[in-house]
Amino acid sequence: MTTTPTQKQIISGHTFMFGKAMAHVQNATTYLMLLVADEHPSGKTKRMFNEWLRMLKRIKQDAYNSLTLENRQIMEAELMSDDLTLQIDAINDMILALPPAKRTEIEKYVELQYDIYKQTQ
Repeated sequence: MTTTPTQKQIISGHTFMFGKAMAHVQNATTYLMLLVADEHPSGKTKRMFNEWLRMLKRIKQDAYNSLTLENRQIMEAELMSDDLTLQIDAINDMILALPPAKRTEIEKYVELQYDIYKQTQ
């Protein structure tokens, strides 16, 4: 990890990809918690959801134990916040509802905006 007083902390590419994977674990946990809170699933189904939640909690804990404290803090703040993971998931849902040509158009627009952003940093 590299950092200077005027820059935010940067994590390695592998840690970033690991953080993205953990963000998916976070999303899965959020949606399973919503399903458990729902009144419709049967007791057997809720027990299965709760077992999955425990498994995801163990995965998250094991993953955190493999990281340095600094990397954990960066991942929590920048890659795995509930707001961010839900925002990204909502954007994905909206994009999936579009026809393929429109998705390609949006992808090109986002890539252009990203390139502009990176040039100004």
